[in-house]
Amino acid sequence: MKVPEKRHILIGGVALIKGRLRNGGMSMVRVCDSLERSVASWISEAPFNTISLIVRYGEDTTDEIEIGAINTRHSELPVAVQVALSELQAVQSEEEELDSIFRHHTLRALKEVGLRYSLGELQECP
Repeated sequence: MKVPEKRHILIGGVALIKGRLRNGGMSMVRVCDSLERSVASWISEAPFNTISLIVRYGEDTTDEIEIGAINTRHSELPVAVQVALSELQAVQSEEEELDSIFRHHTLRALKEVGLRYSLGELQECP
């Protein structure tokens, strides 16, 4: 069995309210894949090796970005954002639209991480 590669950005979702989101998991994987190289070089000097972003599906979207303490055992930085479940459900059948929403909130969270840890601005790789 092949050992999975170490990722530098992980995105997962959790519902805070009752409801179902279709295609969210695949969308988050696509966003992770598209940002992996950029994030890997961006956090090379950071005190952590992985950013673990949790997207909380809630009643509404909030501006707050929660950055937790670094998990030194796994060298992970936990980060969380809240997005309105209804906003995601409205585009759950449209791959590009769903990806765009997840990407927007991921980049918003990464910007806050960059400010907190003086990493500069994330430069996206082509």
